[in-house]
Amino acid sequence: MMGDSAQTDAEEVDALEADPAPDGMPAALAFDDGPLQAPLRPEGSRLSHDMPAGTRRLQADQATPRIPGFDEMVDGQGQVRPYWRPLIGNLSGLDRAAMAPRLERIRQQFDDNGVAYTAYGDPRSMVRPWAFDPIPMILQPAEWRQLRDGLRQRARLLDTLLRDLYGAQTVLQSGALPPSLVYGSREFLRPAHKRPAADGSAAPPEGAGTPMLSVYAADLVRDNDGRWRVLADRTEVASGIGYALENRRALARSLPELFSGYAVARISPFLAVLELRLRQGAAGTGPAPRTVLLTPGPGHRAYFEHVFLARELGVRLAEGADLTVRADGVFLKTLRGLLRVDLILRRVVSLMCDPLELRADSRFGVVGLAGAVRRGQVAVANDLGSGLLETSGLFAHLPRIAKEWWGESLSLPSAEMLWGGRPDDLEEMLAEPGAFEFRQAIDPVLPSAEDGEHASDIQLSDPDALAHMAVRPAQITGLRRPELSQAPCWNENGLSPQPVVLRMFVLADGTGDYAVMPGGLARMSENGAAFRTSLHGGGVAKDVWVLTDDVRSVQPPIPLRGDGMTVLPGGQAATEPAGGRAAEAPPRRRRRGALAGVNAELESALPSRVAENLYWIGRYTERLDYGARLVRAALWRMTVSELGPREMLDLGALGRAMARGFLISPEAAGAPPYSSQFAQAVTAALGPGSSYRETFGSLTGTANAVWDRLPRDLWVIVQDLGQQGPQLLDRAGNHPDDLIGACDRLVRMSAAFSGLVSEIMTRGEGWRFMELGRRLERGLQVVSKVDASLGLAPGHWEAALALALDLCESTITHRSRYHTALEPQTVLHLLLVDAGNPRGLAFQLQGLRTHLGQLPNSEALAFLSAPRSLEADLRKAVLRLDRRQEDIAAALDVVRDLLSYADQRLADLNGEMSRSYFSLIPETRRLGFARWTA
Repeated sequence: MMGDSAQTDAEEVDALEADPAPDGMPAALAFDDGPLQAPLRPEGSRLSHDMPAGTRRLQADQATPRIPGFDEMVDGQGQVRPYWRPLIGNLSGLDRAAMAPRLERIRQQFDDNGVAYTAYGDPRSMVRPWAFDPIPMILQPAEWRQLRDGLRQRARLLDTLLRDLYGAQTVLQSGALPPSLVYGSREFLRPAHKRPAADGSAAPPEGAGTPMLSVYAADLVRDNDGRWRVLADRTEVASGIGYALENRRALARSLPELFSGYAVARISPFLAVLELRLRQGAAGTGPAPRTVLLTPGPGHRAYFEHVFLARELGVRLAEGADLTVRADGVFLKTLRGLLRVDLILRRVVSLMCDPLELRADSRFGVVGLAGAVRRGQVAVANDLGSGLLETSGLFAHLPRIAKEWWGESLSLPSAEMLWGGRPDDLEEMLAEPGAFEFRQAIDPVLPSAEDGEHASDIQLSDPDALAHMAVRPAQITGLRRPELSQAPCWNENGLSPQPVVLRMFVLADGTGDYAVMPGGLARMSENGAAFRTSLHGGGVAKDVWVLTDDVRSVQPPIPLRGDGMTVLPGGQAATEPAGGRAAEAPPRRRRRGALAGVNAELESALPSRVAENLYWIGRYTERLDYGARLVRAALWRMTVSELGPREMLDLGALGRAMARGFLISPEAAGAPPYSSQFAQAVTAALGPGSSYRETFGSLTGTANAVWDRLPRDLWVIVQDLGQQGPQLLDRAGNHPDDLIGACDRLVRMSAAFSGLVSEIMTRGEGWRFMELGRRLERGLQVVSKVDASLGLAPGHWEAALALALDLCESTITHRSRYHTALEPQTVLHLLLVDAGNPRGLAFQLQGLRTHLGQLPNSEALAFLSAPRSLEADLRKAVLRLDRRQEDIAAALDVVRDLLSYADQRLADLNGEMSRSYFSLIPETRRLGFARWTA
């Protein structure tokens, strides 16, 4: 989980958002209407900050031409709008020097929290940092209420329309929507149609209060007259809620002075409404319905938000391979059995949710999910097929559908979308094709982050559109290019206007209506195109402030267990009902009831995918530590003024150990330690293209796959190790001293990881599998180090034993425990037999035996009986090692044979664990044939 830091951030934000105006300043709208004392140009001018010698003033940039579109900050007379003036005043004390560390703090917070995205069109799918502008977008209370009411109305219409399209289809019968725009669309999923099943059984009835559209987002633009219009409906997957919340937290923490003089509506209660909706969506499944968030995985553009929502809502993050459909429902596969799933919060597009009935090539879906939904065995939010509402053909008909079929006109109008099937619309598009963005009627108005497309992927060129309209005009739609409003954006020179698109979020509130987040996500595009301001198209994000004159909206979050507060339509929290009398608090449920009948062991069981990833995180971190320690030990000896016999022996043994660890080639390991071949191999062992460098990428990718399972501090240190490690080595280059310093940093970062694992991870199955990975990898390393060192004996006992102690970080322990010269028995007892030495082999074997014994079905593991006999054999062999005896060479051979056996058993254990817990494939057995005789 996120840990206490996330709660602290939320509390900071709540306090700032609820902060009243200082010095008795009236509510947010009660500003003096007089002009701001600063030279300003008329609306459309470029505003910038001039900051000579620490002073600050607004000035007009005379070289900048008039910018078309509505100006959010400046009115038609060139005056700053009243509700923007406190922000300008708050900024007056922040020059570039003061802003630089604040912006760096925001960037660091985003980086620590993993706020990033993968940009469209990037062939390498590189993760990029989140681009954020600290100047918020401000909405007045009256303006917000109009948007809220319009979005709620639109959400009700879309939900009603979705029910009808997948039900009785009366809208098609009425003629308000041409059937070709539905049946010809790939977004209309016939398996999701609520019709009688193939076997004649009727589909289960949909509950009257259960919406098909649970979470909805709308992209809005403001026209030249200052009126907001809906540019696109996001009904398939409403991305951006997590980014909006992170934007607010980062801004409140790093620039709290911006909130001075404002009463900003809180947005964190929106998640409480979402959690309540999820519980109600799985109604009838018991007091604790089990919800999973279905994600395509860490390679997805919006994976940060998937993890964020799973953590904040307290639900499991699952990939398609983690789920299975059985005769009686959908289940989560875990190491201890199957867990029934009641509700799926979907972040996979509908078409990819079921490779059996939808897209056969889907790698992200669950086989049989569509059938389970039809049978009512699992609820999905949003329902499968909701992407049909995003198509441009339906968007063009929505005003007519609302008025003629639904009986209401849209209070929040849509952007102008023309359809080639109407003669008047066709004539208008042919008359001025340059004024429109053309789409096929079955394509979305704007693609989403989930479908992997960019606006350019579905946009038709003018010649192609004209050719289509000449043959099949009903297949083409044209969206008139809007002139976007301009909002102030921070840059090095101050403030400058940039085009902005607003995204707002709506969700079913459980009362039959919808709640709207009092805030949202604004996105800016420098080229001014509304179609290039996608979350993942490279735009810059802004926080959205909704000013409030209602004190109820700045009260504590909406409760879920009943304490006298209620949820109002629109998502507000009230402490008394509409009649004015205090509402009686419903009786609290006994806490023990929440745990009644819950199998805690089964509930905490891990999916196999998660267990494997945690196991490999443990192995990869130990591997990075091992490589850094070996190379550092070699460089220490290579940088002495002159290589002596002792250094030559040590480097030869280190070369063999590095070759076994695939750090250098066997040829380089066999070269003389004084040769340039050996020196170049050691300095390049951690360089670009090496197997060691690949481990950094493997660690980062594996950690991303279980991001939601790692405590925040542990996640940060893993990211630092995976990202800063290669940077440290790149800066060091091939210079030995710099490489030693880089290795020191890597060893300390690995030690920090180990400490956090020990201190903050709950002793559950996740921690156990990570520890198994660490113990197995370190056991292999101890075997490799000791065996390479013993290669110097018995001819050079002193050098062999000293090197073994040094590589296993046990020199000080041996010196303080045994006040004698180095002896084979004492050294090897400490390294191989002493279970109290965390860098010794016995410690690793004992840890493996303990952790394996706690796993389900561990009795089938052949390894469990091996550690005890191996430890006993090692103890006997070490006791026989007395270099005063004549058979010392034979005794040494026995120890090295046992080390080889231990190495093989540890390698075999990796395969056993993979078969038993990760891939779940039974062990391959050879079939024998009995000899037949007549």
